[in-house]
Amino acid sequence: LWRLFRDWASHEFDSAKDMHTKLSQLDRRNVLGVGQLTLDVWTESLSKLGWDEGCEDELFEAFEDVRGGGKDGKRHLTPINLKWIDIEARRRKKKDMAKEKALQYKKRPGRKRMGNGQP
Repeated sequence: LWRLFRDWASHEFDSAKDMHTKLSQLDRRNVLGVGQLTLDVWTESLSKLGWDEGCEDELFEAFEDVRGGGKDGKRHLTPINLKWIDIEARRRKKKDMAKEKALQYKKRPGRKRMGNGQP
């Protein structure tokens, strides 16, 4: 589950702040911009963005701050809880750049192919 979510999220978001912003802005109750990323908002927003593997509650709890909710007592996630996406997004970008470079190298004219014992 973690591997699936990590891969999906690294395609959807560029950073922890980006993830928090996009997910909280999808809240239908949010009229002022970026709101709190509560469990209800998290579950609804992931679904809207295409996450269909389920287990949203477990993922939320895994990222949740162990100290519990915010000042209002509600449980929510902050960009700090989502810092792992910064690493995953950088990893994804490097991987994509390497793939692109390899494709460009293969397409380069005049490139001699190696194989069958020939130089």
